[in-house]
Amino acid sequence: MLIVTRTRQHVRSLSADEKSLVHGFCDQSLSGRDTERANRLLRQIRQEDSWLVCDCVAPAPVMHVALLDSGRLVLRNNPGNDAHAPGCICGKSVQSGNRTVQYASTHSTVRFDSSDQIALHVEFSSTETLQTPQISRSSANAKTGPKKPILSLLLTLCDDARLNDYNPAHKLSVSEQFARIRQVSERYSLAQGIPLSNAMDTKIDMPRMIQLGKRLAGYEKAATRPMGLLFDRVNGAKSRKLSLLDGKSMGFFGHVERYGPISEPMLAMATVTNQQPGSKFFELGHVALIPSVSDRLLFPVGSKVERELVAQLIGLLDWLQGKGVTVTLHRHLFAGDDQPKLQLKGRGRVLSILLREGGVSDPHPSPPSPDLLTVVSAEEFTSIKRKVAGIFMSDTHAKGADK
Repeated sequence: MLIVTRTRQHVRSLSADEKSLVHGFCDQSLSGRDTERANRLLRQIRQEDSWLVCDCVAPAPVMHVALLDSGRLVLRNNPGNDAHAPGCICGKSVQSGNRTVQYASTHSTVRFDSSDQIALHVEFSSTETLQTPQISRSSANAKTGPKKPILSLLLTLCDDARLNDYNPAHKLSVSEQFARIRQVSERYSLAQGIPLSNAMDTKIDMPRMIQLGKRLAGYEKAATRPMGLLFDRVNGAKSRKLSLLDGKSMGFFGHVERYGPISEPMLAMATVTNQQPGSKFFELGHVALIPSVSDRLLFPVGSKVERELVAQLIGLLDWLQGKGVTVTLHRHLFAGDDQPKLQLKGRGRVLSILLREGGVSDPHPSPPSPDLLTVVSAEEFTSIKRKVAGIFMSDTHAKGADK
């Protein structure tokens, strides 16, 4: 049995004793100190971002060490890899541990209500938990939970803070945008009734995480597993590490919840909690990511292409403002895939823009509407700007809109 890097480079072979520990971990036959040794070995493999190669058959199955939200480690086959030999202990463990988290809700994200008590991690238990509890006083959410709860909360806060609105007549500084996030956090509560504003900070770095961890430790009697949140702008996320704006990075042990294809810059919300039952050590857990227009404008977008379109529309709105015409831009954060997400308002008009990425037109298009513009490629951005300008001002002024 081998340890390899993600590029399949050989790191080292397991000793006979280590292989015995892995097999004992898989068939749950270990006890006492051997259980601690096996968990320490697998945790080290995971922390080093390495994989395990089983020697039960050729071609050899490759496995990764996954950490469940309950704090339990499991071995799983890498997607698309070969199956284990019949009767392989590791193969049996992979099959039994490959159950995925299931939710009654079919939606990836939902808009939280201020009456909800929001659970972002499962409570630690001796058995594997198959469903993250969504504790809520709202009947709509009492028995269901979003597949992406941290992303849902991040979208809800952005929506409440109106970061998805752009008004060229009232531009916000970065500090004002962050202040809005802090202000709306006062409306929500985490599990066990902990006010979100008391368990959240708007900067991701090591000192703030340590400071928040100390604050969370005071909630131990109120919650079995204290948890908080850090919000900030980041440059990227790769191999369970967040790239911060100052060039540093911070590791996280959980999964990433993405809002469409991710491209920098982006907004990030990371949970802060314990990785193991009884631990006093707080770490970054799960992370939610949303692309933003820039590191100065936290306006959320769904992709790199949408960022380009929004940036060009904002430039147009600034130009129109200079001509004495105020037009605002709104981005619907919870709209369906086939619904227009961008909306312009001004001079008593409301104009929606539907972006269909990839240059694919709707096979069943609706009749043309004067209140809807459809964009299928970046090449159309200039013509869209001309149309928008023509709608919100006279034809004479609109001729300069694409300058």
